[in-house]
Amino acid sequence: MREEDDAARAEHARLPVFGARVMVSYGSTVKAAVDGIWSAISAAL
Repeated sequence: MREEDDAARAEHARLPVFGARVMVSYGSTVKAAVDGIWSAISAAL
């Protein structure tokens, strides 16, 4: 029972780190897409 609690706590501690990594990679992808769209619009104008 106690080992499961420790495992659950370790998993909980890992989640925010994983979430942060996902947010960073997702954020850079979105930024690249927005930059690409923006430059395409600027070129069209």
